[in-house]
Formats: sequence, structure tokens, C-alpha cells
Amino acid sequence: MPLDPHDLLRQIEAAAPELKVGFNRLAGSIEEALAIYRAAEAAHWQDFALRKQAEYALGYPLDGLHQNRAVEEPPSAYTVVATDGSVIPPDRHNGTALYHVINTGRVMLRYGAGSQAELDSRTRFYAGDVSSEEEQESSAPLVIDLKRDLAELAEGFDLAQRYEADLMLMDGPLTMWTSRDRTGDQVNKIRQDYYATLEAFKVARIPIVGYISNTHSQGVTNSLRLLRLEQPQATLFDLPDDPPQSVAATVPKARAKRRDRPTGLTGVQDAMLFERLLGPDHYSEVFKTAFSEPKELAAHIEEICFVYWRTPQEVVRLEFPQWVAEAGLLPRVASLVYEQYRRGQGYPVALMEAHESAVLRQADRELLRILLEERGLLQAESEKGRSKRLRGI
Repeated sequence: MPLDPHDLLRQIEAAAPELKVGFNRLAGSIEEALAIYRAAEAAHWQDFALRKQAEYALGYPLDGLHQNRAVEEPPSAYTVVATDGSVIPPDRHNGTALYHVINTGRVMLRYGAGSQAELDSRTRFYAGDVSSEEEQESSAPLVIDLKRDLAELAEGFDLAQRYEADLMLMDGPLTMWTSRDRTGDQVNKIRQDYYATLEAFKVARIPIVGYISNTHSQGVTNSLRLLRLEQPQATLFDLPDDPPQSVAATVPKARAKRRDRPTGLTGVQDAMLFERLLGPDHYSEVFKTAFSEPKELAAHIEEICFVYWRTPQEVVRLEFPQWVAEAGLLPRVASLVYEQYRRGQGYPVALMEAHESAVLRQADRELLRILLEERGLLQAESEKGRSKRLRGI
């Protein structure tokens, strides 16, 4: 049934006063975060974050603070590759609980003399019960997503090597942060293969960037929350009614608990901060992430850096290996990302094309079902699954 506009409007108007109070509170929190950031010193911040490592992310500046660097003019000739992935997950209702498909869109774009393009996809079919290997059904989507990430990285490296690319772009973060709570053999194997492939980019000296649009990251603001507790006299507003007893209390020596995440600066995300700190088409200082557990993942994430880049439309988080910054390649890499963003009118064109090559639609899901059924490999379909393929009243 369609929405009832009159009833919906009544509910919106009833919620409006409380929403406006929340907006005003958020505006005050952003101002406080800006004041703490502007008063911070890079060396102290770095030392503080490394000493107070936690399970949640703490972003800290790699070098100086308060940098506002303009994107350089991009070169006229360069080669970029990009990948994106899509999944047909197992479905216990339509008879495909033991199967899943990962489709990886692959794009190579060469500009300048001898310009050319290559757009295709690579499809992988997997049979077997993913959830049984991780001992719980809820882990299956995560395992498949990690396999998709690995496929994107591996396919991208293959393309980048073949065409001697100047840049590899991936949609999303370069880390496997979402796997931090998983220690099963399968997840560990995927992670190790992923890290090994990232290392191969370093050996080949091919810059790789994870492009995160609409970022909700809070690594920098998490650090500001802890700095706020360290120097409460410098804050603009009172502490919450039930703050942690001390900064140390938020990060126990054994393993940080998520419920102990520092409070204050309610609702503030990094993008809100850098929207105010950066000029258009400028990017921030280089940041790194500190946290303690699990150590295997922490060691990997410590090799990843990030900057925030303000476009006319949004603040984007760009992730890249530390060697890119150490080799002095960041200005050129940022200019290539900008050039791709400009060609895509707000989003890198290589990533747009990779997504289009990767996307799997309902017709693809039905094709998988038909091919399995023709070969007698389809499991019993539930009545719920059958009902979805029939017309209702």
C-alpha cells in the first residue's frame, strides 16, 4: 500500500521539535570538536593515541597538523584500473543454500597517447556450506563479503600489473576491519591472502587507494573524545552525566570493551569535522589508525593511512598504504583520484564502470537457480520462496 501523506506529515511535525534540538546539539558538538582539534599538537596526539590503543579506531596524525593541501593538476596521460564486486548469496528458501556466486567487475582506462579501455567481469561459483565452516550461520554473509574483497583486490592487481597502471582504485576501505571479531581458519586464510596481495602492490610499486564515499568514520573524533577527557578544562561544554571514571578506564589492558567507548561530542563524525577544516578540492594531513586487538589485524591496519578530501559534494575518505606517502606519491595519487572524480561528475568514473560490470540483477539470480535445477542440484524450495515467484492477489 502507498504511504498515507497526511498521517506521515502528522508524525513528522510531531517529531520536528525533538529533531531540531538534536540538530542544535550536534552543531554545538562539532564546534567543540573543532576547538579541541585546533588546540591539539601533532606529537602529543600521536603519542597519546599509541599509548591508549583500543579495540575501536583511534586516528592520529602521521606528521603535522592543520594541513590543507590543494589537489595538484593531474597529468594528461595515465592508466587507472578499478574493481568492484557483487554477490548472489546462499538462499535457503529458493533451494540455493549451498551455493553462492561472486562477480568481479574489472576496468582498465588508459588516457593520453594510445588511449584504450577494457571492461569485463569474472564470475566465480562456489559450492559448499559456508556457515558450517565458521560454526554459525550468521558468519556466512561476512565470509562471503571477505571473499568478494579478496577477489576485487586480486583481480585489480592482475590488471594493474598487466597494464602497468599508475593507480588502482577500490570501492570502500582497504582494511578488513569488519572481520576483527572472527578468528576461524577460513577467515584467517582469507585475511592472510588479502594482506599478501596488498604487499604485492608495494613490491610492484603500484599505488592503491580505497575510495570511501559518504564516510561515517570516527577515528579522528574518537581521539578527540579521549583528548577531551584528558583536558576537561579546555572543553566548551560540560561532560556527560555519566562519563568514564578516567581515560584509562576506557581502555582496559586486556581487551577494550565496546561499551567503554569514550562519550562526548555526540554524533560527530570525521566528515563533519573536515567539511569545516578543508577548502574545496583540498585534502587533509595524513592520518593513521591505532588499536590493539586482534593483533594480527592491528598490525595490518597500522600499515594503512588515510586522508580526508573535500569535494564540492561531500567529504571523501581516501585510504592507501603508508609506503605511498613515504615515497612522496600522495600528491600525484590525489591528482589522479581527482581527475577520475571529475570525469565521473562526482564519483570516479573507473569505479562507476567497475560497479556496472559487477552488478548482479534478479535475472542473474534466476539464471543460477535454473542452471542448478536443470542439473538436479537444486535443493528443496520452501513455500515462502515459492510464494515470492508467484503473483499475489
